[in-house]
Amino acid sequence: MTDLISLTARKVQDIVEDKGSVSLSHLETMVDASYNLIFLAIDHLVADKKIRLIKKESDYILSGFENFAKV
Repeated sequence: MTDLISLTARKVQDIVEDKGSVSLSHLETMVDASYNLIFLAIDHLVADKKIRLIKKESDYILSGFENFAKV
């Protein structure tokens, strides 16, 4: 299971790095994985300080630390 989380985390991180920031709802359409797996991957990335997760209106925004000021 950890391998699936790691693979999904890598996909999520690649998308965030490529786009600068992305909403959780949009990310779900871009990653072919269950919501639970995506959430676990995001949890690991946030804990490792590789991405930031902030609440914005009715969604969540994921961004890299270098792009945080742009959100």
